[in-house]
Amino acid sequence: ARRKGEGVSVRAFKRAIFLYLLQAAQSMVLSGNINDIYTCETLMIAGHAQVLLGMFHRFQAPLLTVLGAIILGTTGAVRFAFMDSGEYWIINDAGDNVNFEDDLELEEIFNFNVSFDPVTVGLELEDIFHFHAVDGLFPLFPYAAYPILGLAIGKLIYGPLDQAESRSRCLKVLTISGSILLASGVALLMADMVVPSI
Repeated sequence: ARRKGEGVSVRAFKRAIFLYLLQAAQSMVLSGNINDIYTCETLMIAGHAQVLLGMFHRFQAPLLTVLGAIILGTTGAVRFAFMDSGEYWIINDAGDNVNFEDDLELEEIFNFNVSFDPVTVGLELEDIFHFHAVDGLFPLFPYAAYPILGLAIGKLIYGPLDQAESRSRCLKVLTISGSILLASGVALLMADMVVPSI
């Protein structure tokens, strides 16, 4: 429940803690461990999104847009430079680290033979930050950009305008952002045909 006088940042951080604990509980119930916290599963990145919203909710839309664009624009280079998934993911049957330079059989992936075990890998605190930044299932590069850009769009739509102006601006924002996303998707698809995936 929202307490009187409680700021946006405090509420966002409370939601983040709730999501982190919920992820841990879900992981314990479904798999008997808390590995999903390490691998940055869906509830973890949702918690990170709340933290980001708490940090940046006072920023203006143009600055948020630039920040989101920087994250998206540098994701490829950052992940290429720092991604090292082969050090963290293992093949269950063999217990060996995955060599992502080799093609994994689709049957292995769909049978969940490729998994993550922090005990086998010998994970340290530095590795956890690395995992959440670039190597996890939903890493901050690029997923941190989406709540930031969503906040920017929200500020543009729900600015200090009357109802007619708000509807008009909403349509413009959705049209522009949709066109940008469509163009980005086409560009990424074309780039994937030329540049080998990581």
